[in-house]
Formats: sequence, structure tokens, C-alpha cells
Amino acid sequence: MQEASAEESKNNSAPPKESENELMKSVEEEWRQLKIQNHVLNTENRSINVDATLKFQDMPLSFEGDGTLQFFWTDAHEEQNGAEIFLFGKIW
Repeated sequence: MQEASAEESKNNSAPPKESENELMKSVEEEWRQLKIQNHVLNTENRSINVDATLKFQDMPLSFEGDGTLQFFWTDAHEEQNGAEIFLFGKIW
């Protein structure tokens, strides 16, 4: 009786080989679909419509009478020990 229950638990703990193969095929197919979807999305993002980009002539800067520009400075980034400074903010 103990032998029979031990044998039953042994059979119940290991899934049949066929369902393992089906599971692997399913996972491989799902992974293949994700790779295809990722490739399509990357291809779409790489193509840029040049006509849709803004040109600086489309948005002229509003200089003050004395030639200055009103700029609200929100952040800055420094490179090359201060030789280059990038300012981030808003022009109004």
C-alpha cells in the first residue's frame, strides 16, 4: 500500500514529456512573436518624417528692444570643465 502511494506521488510530481514539449513550443512561439513585434516597432520609430519636424524659422525668437532674450532657466548641464554649458528652460 505504501509502495502504491509512493509510486502515485512520483508519477504526479513529474509532468509528462508531451506537455513539457508543448509548453516549450508555446513559450518559443510567444518569444518569436515578441521579437517580431519589437522589430516592427523599432523599424517604425527609425523612420522620421523630415517634413513634420519644426524649423527654427517657424518659431521666431522674441528679442527685446535691447537685443536680450527673456529666458526662464530651469536647469543646466556643464561639460568639459565649464567650457560648454547647456541651459534648459523656457523662452517667452
